[in-house]
Amino acid sequence: MFQSQLQAWQLCIVLVFLTLGAFSSAVGLLLMKKSADTESYFPFYHRRLWFQGFLFLFVNATVIDLMIFSVTPLAVIAPFSGLTIVFSTLLAHFGYVTAKEDISASQWKAISAVCIGVFTISVSGPRASGEVSNGNIQELVFSRSFEALAVVSILGIVVSLAALLLYGGRDRDGKDGKDALSENYYVILLAYGSASCGAMSQLCLKVVSMELNPAKQADGANWDWNTFACGLAGLAVFAPLQLYMLNSTLVISPTSYAVPLYQTLLVLLSILAGGTFFKEFAAVSTDSFVVFIAGVVLALAGLERLTSAKSQNDVGENERLLRPEP
Repeated sequence: MFQSQLQAWQLCIVLVFLTLGAFSSAVGLLLMKKSADTESYFPFYHRRLWFQGFLFLFVNATVIDLMIFSVTPLAVIAPFSGLTIVFSTLLAHFGYVTAKEDISASQWKAISAVCIGVFTISVSGPRASGEVSNGNIQELVFSRSFEALAVVSILGIVVSLAALLLYGGRDRDGKDGKDALSENYYVILLAYGSASCGAMSQLCLKVVSMELNPAKQADGANWDWNTFACGLAGLAVFAPLQLYMLNSTLVISPTSYAVPLYQTLLVLLSILAGGTFFKEFAAVSTDSFVVFIAGVVLALAGLERLTSAKSQNDVGENERLLRPEP
């Protein structure tokens, strides 16, 4: 069986590339946000900033991730999505790339809780990936646990797309408290749909990269065209949907809220998808699983506080704008 073992120097290289990938993702997300703020009335093919942001995300996904995913479990990669939250929040706070965002103390606390939760989820999750081959891919795809996860993910994607088509074009200026809360639910739904597509895309990318890994051929394993084709087909379906819903999320939400929300859901769903598909959770001890659940609770609690703080800021800002001049 093909297995990948990282030596110390290889691990250092992996960590450097993962850090660069996290920064590249943060810059890409911020460029797409800036495009949403400044280029929304341009024809799509004239949105220069959007394509620049896409390039940063594309380089990370196709160059950095393709190298890293072939030798590293998803749960080892996942903590660096938390680093993306840190990079994007700091860049937004200091006004680099996008307009400067004022982040309150309560928001910083909530984002810190989210990052700690994401880190806890990642380090306590599954640590090794199984093998995918033409002989076992049907067993992996049609296992009851993965079927259940796939149904929930696809249902979330469909509902998110429906909400985007029905609600996306409405005017949401001048929100009161109730409208601000409703918009937060809408943003959460879009972020969940985008993260679900992202998790499925990462899973498909993992399958493709495992087939392309030279170490597999060196170990005498056969190259499986069916497995490779299934991975590419999944990428072709889920990756465009991920970008479409992610862009819609960034259009209506500040970076300091949209990115932590999206990245946290992406980390959680990616670990669930990888752990379920590759049956990685079978090797997780009871103690690690308890810590994993605690990390999930902490991350979700941080998101709840971040949502509440954003609602308060939205209402306060609208009251200030609507207040008559003295």
